This record gives sequence, C-alpha cells and structure tokens, in this order.
Amino acid sequence: MLCKMASLSRVKRKEGYLVKKGHVRHNWKTRWFVLYDERLCYYKKKGDVDPAGYVLLQGCFIVSPCAEYTKKESVFRLTSKEGIEYLIQAVNDEERNSWANSIAEAIRKIEARDRKFQVEKESNASSSTLFEKEPVPYAGSTSELRDIIDAMQDPNAGVPLDNHSCKPENKIYKLCFTGLQLIDWLLKWCFVPDREQGVALCNILLEEAHLQPVGMTSKNSFKRKRQNHKCAFVDESDALYRFSALHFSNNQDVLDLDSSDESSDSDEEMRVIPSDVIKGTIVKQGFLEKKGHVRHNWKTRKFILCTDPPILYYCKPSKGNLPVGQLKLDKCEIKSICKDEELCSSDSFKKSQKYPILLRTRKGVKYVIRAASEMDQLDWIESLQSVCEDPQDQT
Repeated sequence: MLCKMASLSRVKRKEGYLVKKGHVRHNWKTRWFVLYDERLCYYKKKGDVDPAGYVLLQGCFIVSPCAEYTKKESVFRLTSKEGIEYLIQAVNDEERNSWANSIAEAIRKIEARDRKFQVEKESNASSSTLFEKEPVPYAGSTSELRDIIDAMQDPNAGVPLDNHSCKPENKIYKLCFTGLQLIDWLLKWCFVPDREQGVALCNILLEEAHLQPVGMTSKNSFKRKRQNHKCAFVDESDALYRFSALHFSNNQDVLDLDSSDESSDSDEEMRVIPSDVIKGTIVKQGFLEKKGHVRHNWKTRKFILCTDPPILYYCKPSKGNLPVGQLKLDKCEIKSICKDEELCSSDSFKKSQKYPILLRTRKGVKYVIRAASEMDQLDWIESLQSVCEDPQDQT
C-alpha cells in the first residue's frame, strides 16, 4: 500500500470526519477522511501517518444521497472500479453534498485527464489528436454541460435509470442506461435536433468523464473508436453507460426555501415562490433556457405550465418539481422573437442559434425564454397562448 500511495499526489483537496460502514462486521465507525487528487483515504485517527484504507478514484462512481439506504440520514455511496461499495455518512445533508461534489469533481478530473493522455499517446504516430482529426460540433460552455447533466438526472423527467445485466460478464450494473435511451431522451426534450448531434454531445460528456462506459460493449467500443479517431459514444441498446456522479433530489415534497436561481435575477424577474408548491392542472412541461435580468446569462431550467390558475413555474433540474420561481400568465402577450432587439446582445444570439420566446406581462415587463428547436418553440408558444386569459388581445 505504501509504495502505491507514494506514487500518487499528496495534495489535500478536502478533509474531515465521516462515518463509514465496515465490510466485515458491517458496523459504522468514525474515520478521518482525506480527499486527494486520485484517491480517498481514511484514517483511524486524525494525525495518523498511514491510512487504514483508501479508494482509488479512477473508475469510481458516486451516488448522493443513497436512496437505497434509509436506516441513516446524510449517506452517500461510493462504488470503486472493482465494484466494491462504500457507504459513508456525513454529519448533515449540507456536509454530505459538499463531500459528494468534491469527490465527483476529483473523479471527473482524473478520468478526463487520463482519457486525454491515452488519446494523445495513441495518436502520436500520426501527430493528431481526437479533437484535431474530428472536431465535435458542440459550442456549449461548461456551465451548459452541467445544466444538461442536471436535466438528465431530473427525478421526474430525467433519463430512465435501471439495473442492467451484462451476460458476457455475468454482472449486474446499478443505475445505468443504454446509449439508445440517452439519445432518445435528448431528442424527446429537444436538447439536440437529430441523433448525430446527440452522439456528438454524448461524446463530449464521455470525454469529460460526466459519463462512464459500463460493460464490455461500451468499453470496447470506446477504446476501438478512440484509436480510430471517431466518436466513442455508442447509440445502441446493448451499450451501457452511467453517470460518474449521480445526485438525487433529496426533497421532492417540500419546497426548498433556501434555493435561489444562480442567474442572480433582480426583483423584477420571475418571482421566487415563498412557500407554495405547484398549483393548477399541468398542461405542459419541458426544458427551456431562462435569461437573467442582471447577468443576462442563460440557464437550463425545467418549466411547468399550468392552468386554473394560468402560471408558468420553473425549477432547477436537480430539484425535481420544486419550483424556484413563477410567472402569472394573466393577459400575457406571447410571441416568438424574429430578431435580436429583445435580447442582451446580437453576438450571443447569433452564436447560440436558439429559438427565443417573449413573454410580456400586462404591466409591460418582458421575459425571454429559449427553446432548442423551431418546432419546440412553436409548440410552447401555442401552449402558452392557450392558457393565457384574453387570448384575443395577443398579437
């Protein structure tokens, strides 16, 4: 163990007390945990030189909170590359989330780094990397990728997760999905216009280690296609994948009063809901982008359109159907935007190639949301207009 440890980075990323479930007696013991770049170590006491054990983070996958374990609160599960499961409890949900996020970030960094290194090594003879040979047609930012991952993990409308058996390996993988299911989901919610661009997007998520290949089909295809400078993601029903970090919504029944939209909207933005949950009959729901009033940045949000009363709610994908804001649609004007005079800047509009929708309240306050395709834009406009009062006043 000491030889292996010496070869790894000694930079501490996070440390503190956590409670770990044993693998032999299955009892829970408090341990001092230290997170490094490539491993998670735990010590019997704070200040010990040699760890009681450690988990190499490459190939690990983390689930937080661990919904399968209900005997204790604030528990997350870390599964090693070899399939060993570690149940770890924090002092509260906030601390659990902090640890889970830090571990997830470490997993993604080490896997993305190693994948990039392998690509450069394998393509050295031709002096070409994967991205130089075949650029991926995706211009989204890192924050947009995270928004998409949050949407994929939405507890109500996300990618369907299940336990899949892999017959060649005689193994069962938990909380996985097929490549076919993921592309179908992206098309259903209009994140991509066709399967080809869906594969391109998933390839980015795979190369940046947001997704992990699971089972022989996806792993072998990842290696083979990477060597041939092609997309690694496989849009097939026998190719399995999972999230490197799966964050379940911890509270789907009570509104998270502390949640606030990251776009730092002003008081004139869609109002933050103080205590109510969704009211009325749900007419339509889907993922759109919302434009903030202060920073003018775009965030992917789950929108829920209701009637009786006519209200448009929006939620963070990671929070499920817990709205963080709403807009009353009484006598609202709904229309598409054919040119960018309603937007923050023409450059951002031309670059995004998205389809904006203008909502103007009876007081003249303007809100802009953005669809992923023309069909999605028209569908939302029709649905919004159908629930607004006095539709004959709309132009």
